[in-house]
Amino acid sequence: MILETARLILRPPAEADFEAWAALLADPDLLEEGEKPVTGPEAWRAFAAAAGSWYLRGYGVFGVFERESGSFIGRVGPHKPYGWPDRELGWVIAPRYQGQGYAVEAASACRDWIFDVLKWPHIIHTIRPENLASCAIATKIGSRNLGPVQLPPPYDKVQNDKWGQTRDAYLKRERHV
Repeated sequence: MILETARLILRPPAEADFEAWAALLADPDLLEEGEKPVTGPEAWRAFAAAAGSWYLRGYGVFGVFERESGSFIGRVGPHKPYGWPDRELGWVIAPRYQGQGYAVEAASACRDWIFDVLKWPHIIHTIRPENLASCAIATKIGSRNLGPVQLPPPYDKVQNDKWGQTRDAYLKRERHV
């Protein structure tokens, strides 16, 4: 499965992508308060889980690549980790590529695929309230804040809000994102 936008190519992870994914997971500029960089075996487990989701569930997180340069710039896509409150559309874009609209472009393509192809009835995004950039991205792709959400351990000690939208609302609105 490959999704393409004007500036991006989104595809499932391949083994050759591991070093770039691991670097993203270890980037100190992406860590939220209390988080530690994910490196080595932990990075491999997270990467393998992302790849394995495609085999087990038929969907998963995409690697995001800049069309023009071919550079890996982040990850975006649907996932539902064990114990998670619902199926989620999440995104992470490397700091040097932030502020250029890539997250909105990639998340919009995934939202369209989730609702048009997977036909999920709704999606959520779990976002810390202080992560204003992700709140803005969620708003731009048509989601709204639905209030606090309880996440499973080890994420249960940190406040997150559940953002989301329904497929019905998505189908009714004019697609302009």
